[in-house]
Amino acid sequence: MDGLEEPVSSAVPDARDLVSKVMREWGLRHLANDMMLIADEMVANAVRHARTPLRVELRRAGEHVVLEVTDSSREEPRVIVSQPGEFGHRGIFLIDAIATRWGTRRIDGGKVVWAEVKTS
Repeated sequence: MDGLEEPVSSAVPDARDLVSKVMREWGLRHLANDMMLIADEMVANAVRHARTPLRVELRRAGEHVVLEVTDSSREEPRVIVSQPGEFGHRGIFLIDAIATRWGTRRIDGGKVVWAEVKTS
């Protein structure tokens, strides 16, 4: 599954809906909530920080599901630990807590942020 989205806030629920649908189709309902949260955070970060068209791709790789968000920004995300009572800046922190592993890779014209979750 993949799709190109404009950098608008509606890209977040669109990505979440696609992930939910694909998880059901793949018989991985038990991962749907985690993968939707990861999609929420990754796409929201791309919309908020990259402000470029973005691509969302979801694929199975052996015993893992991999979600990738590609955008045209070279700025890499980083884990920020928010202070108590502070709102925001928790996206990558949440991804880091949920995903089996995650990272970024540079590509011509931008980057790919990816996260993988074990299927079992």
